[in-house]
Amino acid sequence: MTRARRTVLLVFSLLITLALLACGGRPTAVPSSTEQSRSVEMPRPTEEPRPTEGASPTEQPPPPEEGGAVATPSIADAYERSQNLPGYHFEGTFESQEGAGTPTYLRLVQDLDAQGNMHLEAFDQEGGEPTLDMYYVDKHLYMGAGGRYIDMGVQEAQQAAVFYQLYQMPFTMALVGASNLEALGQEDVNGLSAIKYRASFEEWVRAYLQAEQGVSYTAEGFIWISDEYGAVVKSTVQAVVTEDDATKSFSAASEISQVGQVAPITAP
Repeated sequence: MTRARRTVLLVFSLLITLALLACGGRPTAVPSSTEQSRSVEMPRPTEEPRPTEGASPTEQPPPPEEGGAVATPSIADAYERSQNLPGYHFEGTFESQEGAGTPTYLRLVQDLDAQGNMHLEAFDQEGGEPTLDMYYVDKHLYMGAGGRYIDMGVQEAQQAAVFYQLYQMPFTMALVGASNLEALGQEDVNGLSAIKYRASFEEWVRAYLQAEQGVSYTAEGFIWISDEYGAVVKSTVQAVVTEDDATKSFSAASEISQVGQVAPITAP
């Protein structure tokens, strides 16, 4: 995450905090920020986040090929199925380091119940307070700071996504940008049987890290796809980018657990 992005996020958090303090207690609902949301231009992943639907996936994982070999799955389909699991807990961590500079850290924690209600927190340092704390319940968006929340009114899914999409980008782009899968065998991921794949993440480097042509880099990692759901349930990726003798390192990891076990999420 660049310094400019962090500055925007910190300013946004400050505005929310000031608004909460001005209320002097638990705030009442405020008018919807529909027009403001429409005016914001945000980078969008290949597949849009869709917190309103938690239905079980209808498609099944690809069947084994003749001779028992596992057919290589479609990453786009596996990512889509992960978004439509019947409720789940998600955790992702993104870190970057440029030379001897200060490292960048992002941790995202998300709970989604079977009805599509969501609680999401983002942290920019280990053990710190969340820089983003929001609920999306019954189409109402609640923004929080210091344990207090503002009801932003009724928001459609795409409008609500504007507030958290930037935080999801490192993980979304890593998943949809994986390619050249090589099956390595079965592993258990939080109680789900899954196939572990070695993958190339060159698309992640080019699309998210925006490495320019001629810049040298390495990018590799692994993806785990559930046998039962055909969904991505875990991923890890490491990248090193070298430009003009300057080296930048990046890593992202995400993991899904508690599939179908997240308790109903209620308004804060």
